[in-house]
Amino acid sequence: MEDWLQVLHDREASTDDVYVEGYMSRPGSACPYEFDEGLSRLMIPLSTKEGRLTDEEREILGKMNNAMEATKWSRWTHGQRCRKEGRWSTYVQKTQPSGIFEWLIPSIGTPGITILAVGEAFARSYVEGAVPVLAGWDGHVYTMPSGTMWRPTDDKPEFANTASLRGVVDFATMDCPHCGKAPTLHGCLSGVLGSKSYRSSDMHRFNEWWMRCCEWGVTPSRSNPFDLEAERLSAYRKAAVLIPK
Repeated sequence: MEDWLQVLHDREASTDDVYVEGYMSRPGSACPYEFDEGLSRLMIPLSTKEGRLTDEEREILGKMNNAMEATKWSRWTHGQRCRKEGRWSTYVQKTQPSGIFEWLIPSIGTPGITILAVGEAFARSYVEGAVPVLAGWDGHVYTMPSGTMWRPTDDKPEFANTASLRGVVDFATMDCPHCGKAPTLHGCLSGVLGSKSYRSSDMHRFNEWWMRCCEWGVTPSRSNPFDLEAERLSAYRKAAVLIPK
């Protein structure tokens, strides 16, 4: 329950521009907002009182705690702490900063999987907040799947103004028995008339997946990467039985 409450708290905080400002600050940066010394002094007698608090005292202390958490100093500090702990921040268009980030994106094309990618978000003059290169355009607004999350990273996409697929959450592969390397996962959006899109903005809509490492390690494409790996392992196990020792 506490973990779930923390997720809700962080999700709510992500809509706060002061929290995001702290989240994007460099580690060790000084908070630009003043700590509320007056409120802190008022809280000390109740927070350090020996023995049990009365119902009225608990209510008063709770209101003081809420007031302290609502200050810009607390919101900024919470954001910086979440950045230091490597927590993900929920994507909110109006507070999204510019920069290169890691992204967790619930897949629409392959329901049930979450895509891990790295890509940039750009500021646009006609949009409030930065727009990720992963965002889709519906003719009116830029959109990202509900539940998308981000965090700063030193990683960079292979090409400028694009995003790079880094994998699927909880997806792991066996090293190739031919070259000894782990195959890389690739995907595309396959249309009804045989058209295929490899655009990074379609990454969350990819519905066709395959893996590649060496010339012997290329797999056929499948609609789900987990099914693909299970089929790959089964094929290698059968081959190992058939190959004479």
